[in-house]
Amino acid sequence: MKEKWEALADHPLVGEAKIVGMMAAIARTPDKASRAQFASKPGTVGYICRDRCFANNLIMRHVGNRMIISLPLVLTPADIDEMFVRIYKLLDEAHAEIIAQRLRKVAASADRKRHQGTLRAARKSRPSFY
Repeated sequence: MKEKWEALADHPLVGEAKIVGMMAAIARTPDKASRAQFASKPGTVGYICRDRCFANNLIMRHVGNRMIISLPLVLTPADIDEMFVRIYKLLDEAHAEIIAQRLRKVAASADRKRHQGTLRAARKSRPSFY
């Protein structure tokens, strides 16, 4: 499962794919080399990906530039295969929509710094159980 998840990083929309236990995340980026933010309004690309998840009967949530999933405690090999079919399908569909809407642009460095500052502030305001 870990190898399959980490292989998602080969998709053009994915900058990083991590899995720890039964929690997994995909970081989306318009530029794999720099792992930059999208130039679009924050959340725009996340909502596109989330909508494609729902359309493909997969529940993931978007948090910043990441798609996060809590995996079921019981999974069969067939369930895992089906999940990855759906994930690749949603990534392909989201990537096509992002390109069609001309959203695959890298944010200017000032925008990236502002976005990172917003994320740091949000992390500090989280309850202590995070």
